[in-house]
Amino acid sequence: MFKKIPQNFLLLFLFTPLVLDLHFYQPYTSIKYFYFAALILLLLPFLFVYLNQKSAVWKNGLVQVVSIFFIVTTALCVLSLDFERSFFGDWQRFDGLIYFIFYLPFFLALIFFLDSKEIWLKFLRTHALVLSVSLLWAFGQRFSWVFFADKDASRVYALIGNANFLAHYLVLSFFLVLFLVYFDQKFKFFYLALAILIIPVILFTQSRGAFVAMVIVLVLLFGVYIIKIWRTSHKKALLTAFLFLFCILVAGQFLSQRFTHYSFQDTTTETRLVAWQAAWHGFMEKPIFGWGKNNFQLVFNKYLDTKIYKGQGTPMWFDKAHNQYLDYLVEGGLLGFGFYALFLIWPFIYFKKIQQKYGMQFSCLLFGGLLANLIFLVFNFDTIASYPLYFIYLALIYFLSSEHKNSTKDLQKKSVILFCLGLCLSLIVACFIFWPQVKGNMLLKEIYLSQDKNFTLSEWSEKVRKVDSLAPNYRTDLSLTMAQSLTELNWPLEEQILGLRTLLYYSQQNSQKHLLDAKSHYLTANTALRLGALSSDEDYLLQALDFYTNILPRLTQDLRPDVVYNLASVYYQLSLLHPEQKEDFKTKAIFALEKNIQAFPNSEEAKNKHNLILELFAQ
Repeated sequence: MFKKIPQNFLLLFLFTPLVLDLHFYQPYTSIKYFYFAALILLLLPFLFVYLNQKSAVWKNGLVQVVSIFFIVTTALCVLSLDFERSFFGDWQRFDGLIYFIFYLPFFLALIFFLDSKEIWLKFLRTHALVLSVSLLWAFGQRFSWVFFADKDASRVYALIGNANFLAHYLVLSFFLVLFLVYFDQKFKFFYLALAILIIPVILFTQSRGAFVAMVIVLVLLFGVYIIKIWRTSHKKALLTAFLFLFCILVAGQFLSQRFTHYSFQDTTTETRLVAWQAAWHGFMEKPIFGWGKNNFQLVFNKYLDTKIYKGQGTPMWFDKAHNQYLDYLVEGGLLGFGFYALFLIWPFIYFKKIQQKYGMQFSCLLFGGLLANLIFLVFNFDTIASYPLYFIYLALIYFLSSEHKNSTKDLQKKSVILFCLGLCLSLIVACFIFWPQVKGNMLLKEIYLSQDKNFTLSEWSEKVRKVDSLAPNYRTDLSLTMAQSLTELNWPLEEQILGLRTLLYYSQQNSQKHLLDAKSHYLTANTALRLGALSSDEDYLLQALDFYTNILPRLTQDLRPDVVYNLASVYYQLSLLHPEQKEDFKTKAIFALEKNIQAFPNSEEAKNKHNLILELFAQ
């Protein structure tokens, strides 16, 4: 009876992809992580009880590798160049250790409590039902069904919020439901239908990484199937291979060019190559221990190849390499990458053992999913949509490859004490770490919607103060949201200046905390520029000038078009305050902009900004 409680809790984890609450900042990710963390905290007391009763588990190689991986990741965070970012992360990615570490108790709970085929069937059937809802929602978005329609959705993302994240979830689910065709034959036609429906939805996401991963693994699996047939009938094998190739050729005629034409000149490909190049340079600078978890943006900004700026474009501030292997290589160095590689490769050791116990179909489909995951991660990274599924794969491999004996002892006084200790730890973590973050996150969403709520300056400032007091480690999110809301609020000039002063205060504090983060300094510089322009205060303009000419060039490329144009804007604003030096300031501004044109001769944006500053000085 006692074990049934955590077993039912584990079913709730499967609903994570469906959880959505628009009252949260970054609602498609925030609420999912908070939901996942809350369930872990509820499970923690039960885990404490079984830690000593499942002593045999710790002798398993897979459990040891997973545990060591988390230990090494934690240790490397201590050596991080930006410890706060490594530990807490931000509310866009939730990639800090404080959230990542929860996957370890999740994995342990899976192997502790899902210890029979009946329980695993219940668990995986629940996943299939959740997957059904995600597929239904995806089809609704694609064909604009009234309840599911989203006019702003150019690519299908269901309730996960990002097309690539949904595609990753579906790739892992695809091989899992095919595995269930054999593992749970009672509903095999239902699982086959789900597998078939997953394929068009992956195409709806337009995720080329998922498409490539699926094609490669399916071709490999089909090759294994052909070899198996060949041993009994050459004719049947050749006919099957011919039919397979024919189906591929026919299907290829209906695919969009996004899946059939690949080019290094493609914008998405170019940006990834730029990020990968920066990652390699960053790794070579710190090859052993890396820069610290969640610190890829430091490397990207420092080694960005600005040739990517060719036309009208958004300033690039990547915080991920969009290649998880390079992320680990940069953030953890050879040490972190080595243990991550071991973490990914070790499960394949159990392939033969599962094949001998259950057959070729079981092992090929299960490990096909893991292989597809390895391929997908070349083009993207793990998220709350994919990581839980990956650990489900690991737990399932553990279950299928291990001998299961009912060795759990009766609950004793020691168990009650352990349960109480776990409960106390959960309450402390919930009350002092996560509940303030939940409240702060929801308040930040209100600041984000300041214009819709028509906040006054005092109301806005009070909410800013509360967010900072509740979640002081998330000033990056706070500063960015404040900056966005201030551009949309129609306050009188005096109130705009006061709002910008408030933003500058928090942005400066954030910059001081993240000394190597160019984006934090860039926001501070831009805020000082806006404030100086509105208030005609030379001190703010000189502060912005110092950032653009001294601080940012040490952290990022000094020829970034956005930095150059803002620098020219500072010179223009200074010329208004000192008309007698107008020609001197004009010369400095034009020199910077002409240098920018030389760096980006094919960029219309560089030429337009040059002409715009000339017109301003001519007035």
